[in-house]
Amino acid sequence: MSIFPLLNLPEKSLNYVLRRMPLTELIGFALISQTAKNHVENLNIKMRDVLVGLEDNIRFYIRADRNNFVASAFFSFDINQVLEQPGKREFILKTSEGQTWTNPGLGVRQFLDHVLEIGHHPELSIFFNKIDCDEDTICDMFDVLALETFAMYIGNFVNIFYQKMLKYYLKNKKVQ
Repeated sequence: MSIFPLLNLPEKSLNYVLRRMPLTELIGFALISQTAKNHVENLNIKMRDVLVGLEDNIRFYIRADRNNFVASAFFSFDINQVLEQPGKREFILKTSEGQTWTNPGLGVRQFLDHVLEIGHHPELSIFFNKIDCDEDTICDMFDVLALETFAMYIGNFVNIFYQKMLKYYLKNKKVQ
């Protein structure tokens, strides 16, 4: 079976094909190369917002703008220990369509930056639930990003991690 040279299509045909791809496919396609990313950015598909849920794994819910024909997308970013190699982590990115990309070549922040770039910087919201990890890692992961919403369950306020996160984001005025 030969590979179809999608990027070799004429501009109008390529845009026609790309506009009919699900958002998860477009995001994955834009990861292939800078040329592919530029084509997706030039489609000018606006994303309304990106919700990042920090739970047992990291979830991304990306809502497309109402004016686009592209449906919303859901990604789950699982970070697992590699059993044979202690200290090494395996990144597994899963889509709502059932696709799985193991070690997609980028971390959580790089994936988020990628989505924000091709979506023309939609609003970003973070929701904390059932996560207890190093606060410096989380702060570094979302540093320099302006958040539209920062949310957590009220029952989590007794946890030191959640208290530190709330203080950090309010003190540094990361929430608009």
